[in-house]
Amino acid sequence: MELHAPLSRGYIRDPVHGYIVFDKKMEKPLIDHLLVQRLRHIRQLQLTYLVYPGATHSRFSHSIGVMHLAGRFAETLLERLGPGETEGYDTGSLVESARILGLIHDIGHGPFSHAFDEAVLSRYFRNRREAVNHEALGRTIYEQYIKDLLSKQFYGTHLEGAEEIVSSILSDRDRGVLNLVRFVVKDFYYPADLLDFLVRDSYYTGTVEYGFIDASRLIESSYPVRLDSGGYRVALDRKADGALRGLLQAKVSMYEYVYLHHSNRAYDRLLKKILDKYAVDLGLVEAVEKLVGGDPSSYAFLWDDVVYHHIMSLGKEECPGAEYLRRRYSPWKLEYTPIRIPLIRAIPNRVLEGIKARVEEMISEKIQLTESPIEEFWVEAAEIRPVPPTVAAPGGHGPFLFAYKKDNGISIESIKPDKLSSILGVIPTLHIRVYVRRDIYATLGRDRVKQIVLEASETVMKELDEAYKIGDIISVQEKENLESHERVTM
Repeated sequence: MELHAPLSRGYIRDPVHGYIVFDKKMEKPLIDHLLVQRLRHIRQLQLTYLVYPGATHSRFSHSIGVMHLAGRFAETLLERLGPGETEGYDTGSLVESARILGLIHDIGHGPFSHAFDEAVLSRYFRNRREAVNHEALGRTIYEQYIKDLLSKQFYGTHLEGAEEIVSSILSDRDRGVLNLVRFVVKDFYYPADLLDFLVRDSYYTGTVEYGFIDASRLIESSYPVRLDSGGYRVALDRKADGALRGLLQAKVSMYEYVYLHHSNRAYDRLLKKILDKYAVDLGLVEAVEKLVGGDPSSYAFLWDDVVYHHIMSLGKEECPGAEYLRRRYSPWKLEYTPIRIPLIRAIPNRVLEGIKARVEEMISEKIQLTESPIEEFWVEAAEIRPVPPTVAAPGGHGPFLFAYKKDNGISIESIKPDKLSSILGVIPTLHIRVYVRRDIYATLGRDRVKQIVLEASETVMKELDEAYKIGDIISVQEKENLESHERVTM
C-alpha cells in the first residue's frame, strides 16, 4: 500500500494540543518571520513566574496554539454552510485566513505585554492610531511587514487572496461570512484565543484544575447562523451548555487565582511604574517610533529579558523599583480582601474607577501621603466577568445563540450577554482590595492600619450595596428577564 502524504506537511509538538500540523511551503515563512519569532522571547504572563515558577511560557507557543484552534474552528463552521454561502470566497482561503489571524493576533505585544500597553503605548502613543495599543500596532506590523510576504507566497495558489481577507478583518471592514472568520479568533464568547490561553496558562502555572475546558466539544457543537441583515453569527448546540459553563467557570477561576493573584498584581504595578518612568531611557519609545516608521530592527529584539536586564542596570538609587524586582519582594502588602461580591450585571468601568477613588479618598483622610516614589497604598477594584465585554461592543458578536436541532430546521434561542452568566450560574463578581506599603505599618502600627482600611472598605461596601443591590444575586425582575428570550425557527 502506497501512502501519499503531502511532502510539505510539518509538525510542531505542543504540550497542550499534541501535534500541530502546518504547511512548510505556505506557512513556515510566516512562522519564521523575525517579528513572529520575537514572540518566543515575550512571556505570556509577564512577571507571573515570580509567583508561579513554571509560568515562563511564551506568546509564541500561545500564538501557535491559537493558529491551530482557529483553523479547526473555522473549518468546522465553514463546512456547515450551504452551497454558495461563502459569498464567492474560497473555503481554503478563509480557513487559512483564520490560521494567519490566530498566529499574528499577539504580534503587536511589546516586552511584558499588557504592562507595555498601559505604560508605553497608551501614554506615549495615545494620539497615534497606528500604535495606541498592541492590537493597533499588530495591524501596523501586518500591513507594513507581513502582507506583501504572504501575497507573494500565496500568488498563483489556491490560497491566493487570503492576505487580503486578513487585511480586511484587521481593518474592521469585514462583512458577511468574514464575520465567522473573525469570531473564531476574537470578539466572541469562546474564541480560539480564550480556548488556548486558559488551558495553556493553567498548565504552565500548575493550576490545571482551574483551566480544564472541553474545547473540542465547543468547536464541534458550533453552527453558523445567517442573520436577516446578511451577517453571520455562531450558535452553540444547547446540549453543549455544560462545556460552555465549564469554560466560563475556568475563566473565573484563572482570573481569581492566577491573573489577579495579589502578589502578581503588585509586581505588575511595580513593573508598570518602572516602564512608565524609564520608557524613553530604555529605548522603548524609540523602538516603537522606528517600527511605525518602517524600521523593525530595534523592536524585533525588544525582548522581556533584554528590557529586564536594562532595568536591573539602573541601580537601586536611581530606580528603587528595580531593587524590589531583583529581590522578588513587593513594597506593598495586601491588607484587605473582601469575600466575593456577586453582581446581577456587569459594572461599567467608570463606576469601578469611582469605587477606587472613594476608597482612596476615605483612607487618605487617615494616612498622610508623602512625595515618596512609591505610594503609601493603592486600591484595586477588579470585576471578574465570565462573559467578555467585547461581545457587546460595536462589531462584537452580540447576543449569545443557542441552537436546538429539529426535524424541520434549527431553532435559535437569543440571549443577551449580561443574562448568559445568570442562566449558566457563573455570575460576575467584584473584588475590592487595598494594598498598603509595608513601612507604613511601622509608622502607624499594624492595628491602626487594619482599622483604617477596614472602616473605609466597609463603608464603601454599604454604599455599593445600596446602589447596586449586590446582596441580591438575582432579583425577581431578573428571574422574569431570564424567561423572555427570543426564539425563532430557521
